[in-house]
Amino acid sequence: MVSRRTVGIDRDIMEKLKEIARKRGMGISPYLRKLIQEALELEKMGYYAPRALKERRIEVMLEMFNFGYIPLEITSNPGTDTRTYGRRLGEMIKEIGGDVYSVIEYLGQMHKIAIVQDDRITVLTPVGVENGVNRRALMAEILKGMAEGAKLPIKESGSTAVIEMPREMKEELRRRAEDEIIRPRGRRGI
Repeated sequence: MVSRRTVGIDRDIMEKLKEIARKRGMGISPYLRKLIQEALELEKMGYYAPRALKERRIEVMLEMFNFGYIPLEITSNPGTDTRTYGRRLGEMIKEIGGDVYSVIEYLGQMHKIAIVQDDRITVLTPVGVENGVNRRALMAEILKGMAEGAKLPIKESGSTAVIEMPREMKEELRRRAEDEIIRPRGRRGI
């Protein structure tokens, strides 16, 4: 049995959290559990979680103005093979225990070149050039390389690549879904 402890939160904050969780189609406990788990993962990496949320808020604002990340190595060395760069990046992220699939998902959505479905990410290589450089096409190649470097299943067809969710991640999602279905309602607190 899981030991529970009461945490005090101001009523107005709690009501706002309940409303947010409801809009997300979740109960307050699963929402807060997920929020706290992610904060703990950041802290485990040595990063102050409130600062990470603030930085993400700034990123969202910048994304509204079509801002996106492009590696300095690619922009400063135009001859760099982007797929090879992506492979190295995918290998390194995997080596330090990072979740390459989630990074691909995040960067793909930020650059508006990915369609995320239940168990796969479809990366689209856009055509067209902006000021002599097709930044989105460069990022698509980096993402494909990252998938290859992390040994994620990837299938390419023309300008489209489908990256499959890793088996371990699928199993974890299935296990969590089963836990939510099986767990009695009265024991779903934080």
